[in-house]
Amino acid sequence: MRKMNKREILGVLFALVICMVSVAHMIAQPTPPTPFMIDGYVYDATGNPCNGASVQITNLNTGESWYATTVNASNRYQLVLSSENVSAGDILKIEVSGCNQSRTVEHEVTQNEINAGGFTMNITLALPDLVLTEKSEELHADGTFSVTYTVCNQGEADAGESNTTITINGVDVLKDPVPALPAGESYTNTVGPFECPCGTNVTVKVCADSDNEIVESNETNNCIENVLECPPCKKPDLTVTELATPEIYANMDNTINATVSNIGEGDAGAFNVSLLTNGSVVDTKRVAGLKANESVNLSFTWTPTHAGEYELCVIADSNDEIEESDETNNEYCENVTVLESKPDLVIVRIALKTPGYVNEENVLGVLVRNIGVLDAGSFEVSLSVDGKLLGEQTVASLTAGESTELEYAWTPTELGGHVLSATADTKNEVEEYNETNNDYTRTSVIIKRTDWSQFHYDEKHLGFSPSEAPNTNKTLWVSDDISAIGSTSPAVADGKVFVYSGPTGWGGGENAQLYCFDAFTGNILWNVSIPTPEWGSWSSPAYHDGKVFTATGKETRCINASTGELIWKFVNPTGEASCNGGPVIADGKVVTNDWQGRHYYCLDEETGELLWTFTETNTGSWGTAYAQGTPAYADGKFYLTTWVYPGGHVYCVDADTGEVIWHQTLPLDTCGSPTVSNGIVYVTTYNFYGDGDIYALNATDGSILWHHKIQRTDSTPTVAYGNVYVAGGCPGYSDIQTYCFNATTGELLWETNVSEGIGGWTQSVAVADGKVFVGKPSSDFFDYAGTYALDAFTGKIIWSYPEGGSSPAVADGIVFTIGGGRVYAFASIESYGASVYYEKHVILARSALGEPDRIGAILFRDAEIAIELKRTIPVCRNVSVWVRKMDFFPVNFSVYVSSDGENWTAVGNETCDSWRWTRYDFHGNWGSVKYIKIAKPGTWLEPRIMALDAVHAEN
Repeated sequence: MRKMNKREILGVLFALVICMVSVAHMIAQPTPPTPFMIDGYVYDATGNPCNGASVQITNLNTGESWYATTVNASNRYQLVLSSENVSAGDILKIEVSGCNQSRTVEHEVTQNEINAGGFTMNITLALPDLVLTEKSEELHADGTFSVTYTVCNQGEADAGESNTTITINGVDVLKDPVPALPAGESYTNTVGPFECPCGTNVTVKVCADSDNEIVESNETNNCIENVLECPPCKKPDLTVTELATPEIYANMDNTINATVSNIGEGDAGAFNVSLLTNGSVVDTKRVAGLKANESVNLSFTWTPTHAGEYELCVIADSNDEIEESDETNNEYCENVTVLESKPDLVIVRIALKTPGYVNEENVLGVLVRNIGVLDAGSFEVSLSVDGKLLGEQTVASLTAGESTELEYAWTPTELGGHVLSATADTKNEVEEYNETNNDYTRTSVIIKRTDWSQFHYDEKHLGFSPSEAPNTNKTLWVSDDISAIGSTSPAVADGKVFVYSGPTGWGGGENAQLYCFDAFTGNILWNVSIPTPEWGSWSSPAYHDGKVFTATGKETRCINASTGELIWKFVNPTGEASCNGGPVIADGKVVTNDWQGRHYYCLDEETGELLWTFTETNTGSWGTAYAQGTPAYADGKFYLTTWVYPGGHVYCVDADTGEVIWHQTLPLDTCGSPTVSNGIVYVTTYNFYGDGDIYALNATDGSILWHHKIQRTDSTPTVAYGNVYVAGGCPGYSDIQTYCFNATTGELLWETNVSEGIGGWTQSVAVADGKVFVGKPSSDFFDYAGTYALDAFTGKIIWSYPEGGSSPAVADGIVFTIGGGRVYAFASIESYGASVYYEKHVILARSALGEPDRIGAILFRDAEIAIELKRTIPVCRNVSVWVRKMDFFPVNFSVYVSSDGENWTAVGNETCDSWRWTRYDFHGNWGSVKYIKIAKPGTWLEPRIMALDAVHAEN
């Protein structure tokens, strides 16, 4: 190939430059826009021209929108655009409205139409068409129904807002608004409820556009109508579900109660219910109506003319006024016996209304009741003790249903159980319905005045026992640790000691028990569970007439004192527990408390029946009140204490009614129990922030006789020897002391030294035999660890013991107290011979009685002498005899002891070889000893004569 020369190359380059410039000039020249016209004619739905229609065209690809040009005189529209506004493939939405019609169409622009400069489209307008496409009814259990419907716009045009009307049995009942519906859309709604009367059919019609607000393409398809079958009617069903037939008496108005129930599904209108006897109507009641599943109680009156057997029937809807689902179950019948109308006399109870001390006059209350239906005329009531007639009294008359109490004086001469028997109408003067229920028998238990049967000795809370009391701290017995509750006090009667065990103080715990010990040996006779004390309660049990009473937790219980078996119990109606105050028994009644429930409850001693309730209505700064004490009783009145913080209240109330006789208020809290003696009521007060007081109030009107500052206390005062004794002081908060005041003037006679720490706020002292028995608090807030015997007239310490000390009790020469979970019995009991029980070959036998006096009985040959001691020695450990020989030979002799004079235990034997009176002592543990016997051998030839001066036994 030939190479181009330089000149040729330059020519080619020049030609290329010229070509490129020409091409660039051609590219830079813009293509001019071309017109694009859209036009056409608008016709209404019937095909007639629609002049002046509104036509809006929107390019859905670009969002631009334009209105076409129209004139009122023509149905033509025209819109001139350019190729800048539309392109091939764009979607144009054309919205046309006019002549009350409308239509929307969409059109895709083609390239041919771009090239042609537009397109022509004639548009025929359309109408909406509201059609009710669905309708249904739903029945409900309450006899109504609801309607669900669907309206659909099946036309080609949108529909505005409209109403749908519900018509039932030709009556428009509801007009439901329907929102605007675009073409092809639907609206569904549920309306109601509407009544569907049972047993009927209803015609339900639903119409769309019921007000003809919408011009539609079809005005004939707006409604749907059908017949709805309502459920059958529910029927009532009346039946007699209960017939109460009490005892029925001839010639008296008797009330018969019946219950009529509608067990059907429908309500019942008014109907009659009749009572029939032997097929005859005797009474009819009208019932205004009875709803399904409801009942009505009716009372009929029947007065039979004679006694005998009857068929008693009650018929519901006796006049067949009600159409029922079951017409066969309206009648209910029973066979009844009509009784003769007569009185009926029974003995309800025999109450020992006094403490029951031997060799003292007591009162027995015999309660007679007429449980018949007619009044009783005059009749006699007899009372016998151990088969011997005690007395007979006349009751002039006794109204049916009423009671009367007769009182009999009785002075028992023997301790222990006695059979009491009472008979109403002893002479058969009254013709009764039941002649076999006139008798009543029970056993009453008599005790010694030296027993300590209730809290603080007796129902007056004297705290003083006429018993002897030990001069030393010698223990008779000490129990095992039974968790005896600190600050409580034992009750001692009939040779038994009753003690609470359970939690001491605020420690809580369970398994509370009532223990019964043998008073002389400490052996446990029985123990039973009782409700656990609450709030740290230190209340104490009480004994009366063979029964022991407890008030712990929310219950008061009456328990057989011999067996521990429950006789009755009373549950506090408020559900609140008692606290600190235990039961008191007096006048055939038991009074107990429910502490922050504010009540004292008075119960019948024999039955536990609630007789009356006392309520403290006063309150203090804590907004409540506390019924806390153990009430005292004297002369037909109970004395009650309550406290409200701050402030105390003392009440005297009638024992039979609980009505207030007088009321005294005190500035500090009367948390303890009152004492009544010689017309004076003694109470103490507790002060949470300082000293307390002791008050003496006039028992007649409650006026204050005197008062004196003492350490804060809940102590119950003790009255003895013309003095009043009280303890006080709270460990850690105040000093501890015991006081003695003149009971009449309030003069302070003596007080213990603060350094001794004798006393305590939960301590109620006991006084007996010239001594004051009191405790010393332990480190446990509610317990005691020290027992003291003080001289009652000087306050000097006679003896002490490092355990026990909680509110002692003194009975039968024994001091009982609690501490550290144990029970302590202190006694130094001794006795010489009191009578000759048996003798053989003895001369001057009575010379061996009493204390040694160097004058004795003479025993010869094979002699025996049994001597009864002045008193029984419990837990006898020491026996002594004083003897001397009366001839030249030494004398062998044996000593025996017995508790009953029948069964003997050998104590020992000795040989007496002295002409002088010689004391021989024997030591052991022989239990209770009441008799001592001395026996010696001998014959006529060798009589071995011996003299016996005295015998002695001690624990």
